[in-house]
Order: sequence, then C-alpha cells, then structure tokens
Amino acid sequence: QQASYAQGDPYAPLLAAAEAGGAPLVVFDTETTGLDLARDEVIQIAAARVDAAGNILAQMNRFIRPTRMVSSRAEQVHGYSNEFLRHHGIAAQEALAEFRTFSAGAILVGHNSAAFDLAMIERALRENHLPPLAALAHYDTLPLVKMFYPELENHRLETLCQSFGIVNVRAHDAFSDVAATAAVLAHLLQNDLPRTAEKRQAIVTALLPRFRSFFAFYQELCRKLREEGLFALTSCAVTEGGVRERYLAEPERLAAIDDLLEIVAVRAKTAQNQLAALYDLLL
Repeated sequence: QQASYAQGDPYAPLLAAAEAGGAPLVVFDTETTGLDLARDEVIQIAAARVDAAGNILAQMNRFIRPTRMVSSRAEQVHGYSNEFLRHHGIAAQEALAEFRTFSAGAILVGHNSAAFDLAMIERALRENHLPPLAALAHYDTLPLVKMFYPELENHRLETLCQSFGIVNVRAHDAFSDVAATAAVLAHLLQNDLPRTAEKRQAIVTALLPRFRSFFAFYQELCRKLREEGLFALTSCAVTEGGVRERYLAEPERLAAIDDLLEIVAVRAKTAQNQLAALYDLLL
C-alpha cells in the first residue's frame, strides 16, 4: 500500500482518521440480488460516518429497484422481496451517486468488502455511467480480525458480534450490519491497531528497501492505465516488466505475447471508437 511507503504503516491512514481532525471514517455495506459478482445487483446500500468509538455521526440508507429478480436464497438471507423493492426502492444511479458523494474524501471501511461489496459497487458505478468512488483509502475488517483473532471459529460478522459483545439488531440488513461493523472497527482501533503500530513500523522499515523498485514500477503501471489506457499498461508490463526478456529463448511464448498485445490493441481501439461514437451521439 501507498501508506506503507509514505508513512511506514499500512494502517496509518486508518489510525489518523480515528483521531480528531482526521479524514472522515465511513463504514458501508450492501445487500444484493445474489452472489454473482458479474451479474447480480445491489438492492440496498447503507453507510455511516462514524468516530473512533463507533458512534454514528451521519448516515445514509437506500433501497434500489433492481433490473433482475432477487434470488430466493438472497431473499431468505436479507428478507427483501422484489415487491418490497418495487415500492421502496429508488433508481440505482441515484443511490450510487448519493453514496459516492457521502464517501468522497473518506477512509472507507467494510466487512468482507474487498472481495464483494466494493466490487459490486464499482461494477454498478461503471454500468450506470458514474465516476469511480473518490474515497481516500479502503480497509476491510475481515483480514484485520483474522490477523488479530486467529483463534476464533470463523470471522463472520455475527461471530465477531458474539465475541466482542456487540448487538446487531437485524443481521443482513445493510444498515444494521454497518452499525455492527462500526463497533468491530472501534474495537480494533481501541484494542489492537495502536498497540501493534511500532512492531508494524519496524517490519516495514526493515523490508521496505527490498520492494522500493517494485513499488515504483507498480506506480508506473497504475499511471499508464490511468493516463494512457490498457494497451500502454500491457505493453509496459511486457517490456519494462521483463516478460519479453524472460522468454527470448522460447519463440512460441514470444509469439503468444505478441498475440496478446495485438488483441489488447484491437480491443482498446474498439473501445475508444465506441466511446467516441457515444460522445458524438450525446452531442
């Protein structure tokens, strides 16, 4: 993470946000029509701006009208039917835009959010032609509790609530889960992250020189993708990343690499032409 290089601790931004005057801490959660990251949709998105003690300072909670049916399994979990969502939901674009504004400039925190909630939201933003989230950083409490409490039977939110004495009023309602996650985060901020800061900083200081050149290359790849597009990223990874050099003695591998670059170039050009056509249509 950038924080490891800039501040010597991957959790420095999270700890700074917990202090008075730090960046806002925003805890979030979603409920969905199912568990398919490529096809299912967000039907509830909730978020709360919290302090280090888990107190809710501001909040949002929106239901969304999906374009696909809620699976029976998903409805059994969260309890929201297609009929309920038709009556109480708003357009996805409206809810997502509100969440994007609510979380802008914040340290974003969720439970198992890196693998699911964040991916669902990012895909939904793209599909609804909205810009990416503008949060400063994202942290997931799931790997944190796994690191600090490996002895627990599992690390589901309900198990953490039982272990830490947290009351979750209605599990699998996004807003109730936000409140529970905020309490878990407060537990970590008060009991675990600060007391281990010096050890983390010592480890980072010792290992940082070994990864500095790789991190610089990673930053360049990110810049290529952001400013020049997918083909520039792929080309840079193949050439400057040493992929081509590694397979100089293997003609078949080199041919496959060239084929990959050609495919990416064609796809990138096609996407650029489609965007240009869409822009002309909108004008």
